[in-house]
Amino acid sequence: MATAVPFEGSNFTFTAPKGDEDRVRDLPCFINGNAIVTCWELTPEEFASVVATGKIWVSQLSGRSFHPMLVSDARTIREVVADTGKTFPRQERE
Repeated sequence: MATAVPFEGSNFTFTAPKGDEDRVRDLPCFINGNAIVTCWELTPEEFASVVATGKIWVSQLSGRSFHPMLVSDARTIREVVADTGKTFPRQERE
């Protein structure tokens, strides 16, 4: 499973609810009050699957509500987030 990773400019970390630490991981992110950005690192097997299929699957475990989401590269995310306010800095490897 892809892992959420800290990145330059991340300014908050969501942590597991008490009692769920064994099944919920920390979620480092950048928050500007209008947008939340996270960065995910794929395992070698996941990366190979994306290269082979060109597809990424996303699941939100939120019941019946679904919040707007953009899945893209750092440059595109930064440009979109900049339209909502402060954004995170350019990353070393983009």
